[in-house]
Parts: sequence; structure tokens; C-alpha cells
Amino acid sequence: MKRKYAKASVLCCLISPVAWAENSPLTTEDALVVTANKREEALNKIDGSVLVKTGGELEHAGITQVQDLERAFPGLQIRSHGNRTYSATTIRGISSPDFYSPSIRIYVDGVPQDHQFLTQELINVERVELLRGPQGTLYGGNAQAGVINIITRSPKEGPWLNLSANYSKLKQGGSFSGSIPLIEDLLYGSTSLRWVKEPGQIDAPNHGGKNIDSSKTWLGKGQLTFAPENSPFSAEFSFAHEDLNSHEEIYLTDEQFRQKKYDGPIPDLTRQVDSYALRAEYDLGSSTLTSVTSYQDRDIYRDFIGGKWKEKHHATTQELRLNSDFSNGVTSVFGGGFSDESNKHHTSSYPGYYGDAFNTIKGRALALFGEVKLPVASQWDLTLGGRLSHEKSQIDYSGRAGMMAVEAFDNQVSSNEFTPKAALGWQLTPDTRFYLSATKGYKPGGFNNIVSSANDRKPYNTETSDNYEFGWHTSFFDNVMTLDSAVYYIRSKDKQIYVGPVAMQSIRNAGKAESKGIELNSQIKPMQGLKLSLGGSISKSNFTNATDTETGVSYDNKRLPYAPDVMLNAGFDYLIDQTLLPGNLYLSAGARYYSKSYFNAANTLEQGGYTLYDASLSLEMEHGVNIKLYGENLGDKKYRVSSFQVGPNTLNMISKGLNVGLDVSVAL
Repeated sequence: MKRKYAKASVLCCLISPVAWAENSPLTTEDALVVTANKREEALNKIDGSVLVKTGGELEHAGITQVQDLERAFPGLQIRSHGNRTYSATTIRGISSPDFYSPSIRIYVDGVPQDHQFLTQELINVERVELLRGPQGTLYGGNAQAGVINIITRSPKEGPWLNLSANYSKLKQGGSFSGSIPLIEDLLYGSTSLRWVKEPGQIDAPNHGGKNIDSSKTWLGKGQLTFAPENSPFSAEFSFAHEDLNSHEEIYLTDEQFRQKKYDGPIPDLTRQVDSYALRAEYDLGSSTLTSVTSYQDRDIYRDFIGGKWKEKHHATTQELRLNSDFSNGVTSVFGGGFSDESNKHHTSSYPGYYGDAFNTIKGRALALFGEVKLPVASQWDLTLGGRLSHEKSQIDYSGRAGMMAVEAFDNQVSSNEFTPKAALGWQLTPDTRFYLSATKGYKPGGFNNIVSSANDRKPYNTETSDNYEFGWHTSFFDNVMTLDSAVYYIRSKDKQIYVGPVAMQSIRNAGKAESKGIELNSQIKPMQGLKLSLGGSISKSNFTNATDTETGVSYDNKRLPYAPDVMLNAGFDYLIDQTLLPGNLYLSAGARYYSKSYFNAANTLEQGGYTLYDASLSLEMEHGVNIKLYGENLGDKKYRVSSFQVGPNTLNMISKGLNVGLDVSVAL
């Protein structure tokens, strides 16, 4: 009987866009324009699963950091592996145990971000686009599960001035951003500043300390835009510095987890990131030539139970592309690029076991890519694309002395990857579109960043994923209801997983896996002033033919780590009809559900299903003055963010508890 109901539900989802399409208005003037495919397209014309939130929507939801985006985007999960510089991301059941090579790529204004800078501040944001599914054709390596594309406001859109302050139990801070024309119709500038303090929630009775897992972050950012009026040429230079100092990397035993108490040494983490980017465009009429050049420098110092680590990362990237929009309806993007990265790791000695060690890994990549969208009939179009990438990785290890000595070594490996794309779109009405697509993504092969044995001289292979999906975008009754959904199947090969005991682990290729499921994102406005939203994913992700290369243990049919079968988001926004207060009073509430997930390939460590509740009451007044009272995790639900086994003990990272606070902002 349950199977019958499930089949009927899926059938209703498939039929409903067709059945209701006759009532759809024949206009798309209000469709949101996005750049998910590196060219401007209406959101409801894209042959793929893309979710978008504007900067205003994120601000209303209190989302100020990338790791908070899972509250805005159903089916996205971002979890810390010890601290926020080492995070696991999951979309469509695809995650990565290796935080040095995640499954999701983050871009800010077209610039790829360092993997250890995934959890950065969101400030001066115009919109954020979430591309779900492998995006290897246009974005290359590590876009295996998807892409988070962040677009900031251009100084040319000014002048503007934004001020905000926040005080809550678990976070306090303030921010400023502003823009002015420096030379009228020629040069524009903007600057942004933010300071954040997170007091923490874990006590250390043996140290006499309370809330020891605290952190402080400050960010400074500037942009200069050169855009002469009536000129085909424009350029923008941006620079940013972010400084994080944190004591969050606290691993709790099961008993400490229950009590939120810790009796070990207090950890210290410092992350400093400097970013520079130059973007230039030249309008050729029906085509636009774009160049994006970037340099990013990141330093990490880490003092925790595993010792003292230092990391230095440098990355230079360059991309040149030509976007064309022809009179016959054909659109295209062709380009190429390269990246040059260096990762240097210093692992301090552990007396009696091993001495200091230095490891340098260099990575270089070259790529050519292209994508063409062709109208093939009055309501049909075909998209074809491909990317040819050459990846090279080199390792130079100094060796270490002691009881766990490893001799010095060096090695290198290279590979060529081709990631094709094909999509067929059917525009049934201006507001209803169906599509079929096949895409491919990959995580590059290479070497372990942290060497634990002589076996780390051997490289691991590239992990690839083939994605097949059928989806649709539709809206009804003059956008009173919108519905986006997709059914997908992903087949992965050469899965990269950790093997070996904790502190001696290495990345190795384990075999094959698959992920299949359905995604849904809907919004309904049943009456004036009320908006309801429901979205999520129901999936199954498991190994199909995989073996631990060290122990020989089979992982066949085991669930993929950090991949809940069900992730659901539901919420509402209601404009309260009142005249007592000067302005619009909004009541908002949301709930997120995550089913059981596992933290390791053997499925011996798990977190059961849980639901989180948030709510807010906000007053939006004249002159851009907003006041908001809010609560997060109102049920004070305690859950494991990650866990790992050390001998007989399980060590856990704890979630953030109940948080209640007040936001005040002014936008001029």
C-alpha cells in the first residue's frame, strides 16, 4: 500500500505542471536573471536545478555566513570536521571526507575560493545561486556535487549605506558597507567591514572557564569599478582580508557531549585570508569578452589535541571567456583558464613518536571549455557542452624521525579529464519548462596533504560522477505558486575515502557508489501578506561495489557518509495587519528536518534524525530601519555535527544550541 501511495505522489508531481499550465500567464518579465551557466539567463529557462536567494532574503533570514546557507537552500548540508576551516558539504548525497578536496566549489564574483575558506562571511551580497548536481563542464574540478555562486553588489549601483548590529546569546557583532561615485560616470568605490564575536557554549570546570569554545572574526573588503559612460569597456578590482581566531575545535566524549563540558587543553585556531581579483569586460555587441584574474593567500595556525600545525596556501587563477548571444536565438560561452596552487604544511613533533615534518603539494590545471544552447524547434532547445582539463599534482615531503619515522620522498601525477554536458529543454508555456540533462563532475586525484606513512607517496585517482536528471520549473496563477523539481540518478567511480586508523588515515580509491532521489522546491502565496515555502530532497546514497584497500572490508550497500536520506525545509512569512507600530510587522518561522546520517564509510558512527525550529518577528520601518527579534534552534536540540573513533572512545563535535537575539539595521 505504501508503494502505491509513493508512486501516486510522484505521478501527481509529474502531471501537475502539465495539468495547470493552461492557467499560467504568458509573461516572464519578472523572471529572475542569473549567471549560473556563466551567462545571463532567466531562472525559469535553465535546464538544471538552480536555487536563488537575494541578498534581501538572506538578510531577512539572518544568514550572514556561508555555513548558514543550509537554512535557505533545501537539500544542502554543511558540517564542520573539527573546525570551520575543515567542512563537509553535501548535495544529492555526494559529500567528501577530504576537507582539502570538497565536493562543492564556491565562487565569489566569478573567483574560485580556497577550499579552507568555504565558511566565509557573507556581506554586501546581491544574490546567491546554488547549482545542484555535477557542474564539471563550466566549473571544472571539485564542482562534483554542485556550486555555490555568490554575487556581490557592484559599487556602480550606489550610492548606498548599510549599518547593522547584532546581539544574541551565541553571536554579537556589527557591520558597515557603503558605496559612492568617486568620479561621476567613470569611477565608483565601495567598502565593507564586519566584526563578529561568538561567545561559545561549552564549559571547562577543570580550568574554571565558561564558554571556552569562543571565536572572533573581522572582515574588511573594498571594490573599485571603472565604468566610463557609453564605453564598451569596464573593469573592477576587489580586495579583502578576513581574520579568524577561534577555540572551537573541541572534541567531546559521549559523556562530555551530554553535559556540554570539557576537561582537556583549550585549542587555538587562526585563519588569515587575503584575496585580490581583477575582472575586465569588453562589449563587442552580440558578444562579451570577460577576463577574471585572482590571487588568494591563506595562512592557518592550529594548536589542538593532535599537535601544532601550520598551513600556507597560495592560489593564482585566470579565466578568459567569450559569451555570445546571436539573433537566431543561439547563445554560447567559450573559454579557457589555468590555476596554480601551492599548499605547505608544517606538522610539529609529537615527543617520543615523531619529529617535525614539512610537506609541500603543488597543483596546476589547464582547461578549455564551451557550451552552446541551440533552438531546435519553436518550444525546444538543445544544449551541448564540454570541458577538457589537464590536472597535475606534485608532492615534496621532508620526512620525519622518531618511532613513527617516514623517509623523505617526492612524486608527481597528472591526468586528463573530459566532462561533457547535454540537455534538452521543452518550454511548454512561458512559465512552464521541462528538461532532460546529462552532466559530469569530478574531484581531482593527487596526494594526501597530511603524510602519515610511506604509503602516502602513492597518489590516488580522480573520482568521477555521472548525473542524469529530469526536471521542471513552473508557476501558476500569476506566480501565486511556483514549483521546481528534479528526479536524478548519479553514478560515481573511484570514490575517495579515508582508510586506516585516526591520525594515520590516508585517502584511497574504494570503488563505486550511486545516489538517486527527487528534489522539490515550492512557494505559495495563498493570500495577501502570507508566503509559504516547502522544499527538500528524498534520496538514497550508497556504495555499490567498494572495498577498504587497507583492511579488505567490503562497504557494499553501506550508506555514503554525511548523506541523510531526507532533508526538508518548511517555513512561512506573514505580514501582520496592524497599525500600532510604525511600519510593516512580519512574523516568520521555519523548520528543518534531517534524517539519520553516518560519519564513516563503515556506518558504525551515526547521528539520528532531528528537527530544528527557528522564528523571528521583524519590524521594517521608513528610511530602511529594521528591528528583528529572533530565535534559532528553539527546541535547543543537541546533535552531533561529526564523530570519529579513537580506540574505545568516540569523539564528537557538538551543534550550536538555543540562540535568541536582536538585530538592528539601517539601509540608506
